[in-house]
Amino acid sequence: MGLTVKSLQIGEKSRTKFKIHKEYNVTRANSSSLGVETYLAEYQTGSLLAWNTASLDPTTTQGLYRNQIHHSINTMFYRNYTNHPGETTSPGGAHPQNQDRILDRKSTIVSIPQKKFGELIAPGTFKLVGKDSVTIVDDKQGNLIDSGMATTYMIPSQSEILRLSFNECHEFAGVMDGTDGRYRSEYQLQLEGTRQHYITGFQLDDTSLSRQQVYAYNMRFEERDGSFGTHAVFNGLGGSASPVNGTNPGRGGAGNVIVSKREDMWRKAKFRNGEDFAVAFWAKIPISQSVTQSFYGFESETSATGITSKVHASTTFDHNTNILIGKSSMTKWRKSPFIIETFNQKEGGDDMGKLVLKRGGSWQCNHNSTPQLTSSAQLNDGNWHHIVYQYQTGSNEFWVDGIKQTSASDGAMDTTTQTPLVIGGALQGYVTASAKDLGSDGIMGGRGPRYSTKWRWQDQGGFHSSSPKNIVQPFSGSMDEVRVFNKSLSSKEIAFLSESNNTNEVGNIFYRHGFACITHPNAKYLDAMDDLNVNINFKASTQITELEYTLNVKSHEFDASENITLRKDERPDSIEMKDFATHSAFSPYISTLGLYNDQLELLAVGKLAQPIKKPQVSDITFVVRMDKL
Repeated sequence: MGLTVKSLQIGEKSRTKFKIHKEYNVTRANSSSLGVETYLAEYQTGSLLAWNTASLDPTTTQGLYRNQIHHSINTMFYRNYTNHPGETTSPGGAHPQNQDRILDRKSTIVSIPQKKFGELIAPGTFKLVGKDSVTIVDDKQGNLIDSGMATTYMIPSQSEILRLSFNECHEFAGVMDGTDGRYRSEYQLQLEGTRQHYITGFQLDDTSLSRQQVYAYNMRFEERDGSFGTHAVFNGLGGSASPVNGTNPGRGGAGNVIVSKREDMWRKAKFRNGEDFAVAFWAKIPISQSVTQSFYGFESETSATGITSKVHASTTFDHNTNILIGKSSMTKWRKSPFIIETFNQKEGGDDMGKLVLKRGGSWQCNHNSTPQLTSSAQLNDGNWHHIVYQYQTGSNEFWVDGIKQTSASDGAMDTTTQTPLVIGGALQGYVTASAKDLGSDGIMGGRGPRYSTKWRWQDQGGFHSSSPKNIVQPFSGSMDEVRVFNKSLSSKEIAFLSESNNTNEVGNIFYRHGFACITHPNAKYLDAMDDLNVNINFKASTQITELEYTLNVKSHEFDASENITLRKDERPDSIEMKDFATHSAFSPYISTLGLYNDQLELLAVGKLAQPIKKPQVSDITFVVRMDKL
């Protein structure tokens, strides 16, 4: 009698892994049965440590505190995530380097239970059609996009070398106090030698492809009405009106400012003469500016005779403009590819509130240099305006609210400078007294010896690890959605930029967690789920392992049968076969295959569609496949 059990050999079993997808369609009617929920998340001012169940904070329709939901989503996916390559990322993203993650104060969360999405929501399968037919899909990279937005005139992301939206700053109420882990507190010695906490800084999210390192110092951020989320507020700190140590004239002009890392901006754009570029931002300019006199800044030093002195009157200057944004040398003698300023009340008249461009060599970029370009409209009306300055083929242009206001031929010389981009003012180095005593005269009003002065580059600050120590011509007002492009823009591109901020991204999807987070501050996206006819489609994805066994049966094997009808008395314990079953021509039919483990425990049974007669003169092979989750 032949074999009835045979061991599998090497090469006769294999495993193949693949994904399977199941499509779901979610409506209001079946969302509860599928376990799909929608939550409104909303940040509330104050620490969660002080929160309690008696809180009056707003809740969701499920009775959950919106603040808690915001905190949970923020902690899981946003707070510990960075938009900068090479730094630690949170585990939530499918493709973290291709995601832009910025959580605003409000967001709408669609939660899909794991029992429905399996291992993950299949990338590229999520689609939400909501209120007013807003259609949101995922881009396979973890971003949610508005598929209904026409993007014909969207400026290519490769042309964007800086993009600051400030929406990640919604938690920062008032001037930062250094109590949060994201803040970097810094200290500086006063002239009297006491340790004074005077400025804090943290890294902003540059969501352009350049991922530049940009730092905010002593900044304030507030929520902006409409579609733009959080914006930066500049209080005009600095100058003689508000030196950093109160009324102490020994250290002047430190204030709130945003500064790019010097090396980053230099690597991304040289702004050489003749190279097209564009700078765009939203600005709200008040009627008047807080500061019209600034400090050059100075430090005291001891002379060769041991006398300590400070330079006084020569360290301040009056100015009729305040700087919104610029990239200039940080000395008294600047050169710059662009400095965008606004006339203040010292200018007065019909020019007050107009935009000013300075560009070129040092004599063209001082606080009292003649502007190369001035806008035609006064913008100090306290309203938001979209502003674009661009250099295009030898011409400078100002665009306001999508319309070109003024242009002029460029007369700039020597615009290349290896300096950071500064928003909200200009960095100015310190004037420091040298050890050379030039003698006493009447210039200082008999207040002591007169010293020569010099600029000390290492004290000018603003490079990643050190705070800017002196801000001149500081801006009072608000700014938002700052962009820098390495090309000039067409009129249609400028219009699209002013209407959409040059993006169709509205949030993020976290495939392995089943969360779709709509984070865009525009109400049409946040309210997308507020409709009885909302529809969500997605495909659940689960990995299946296919097990394949190759059963090779030789001609002389498995000649016997366990069928009891072949026994003479048809009893299972009988071993005597009927006469026809012992004939040499007898061959059994194979109808069932069994797979056993090493302990001969039955693991799987395979039934053939119909019995197959086992051949006597040739081998036969059976292939058994089964799926395993």
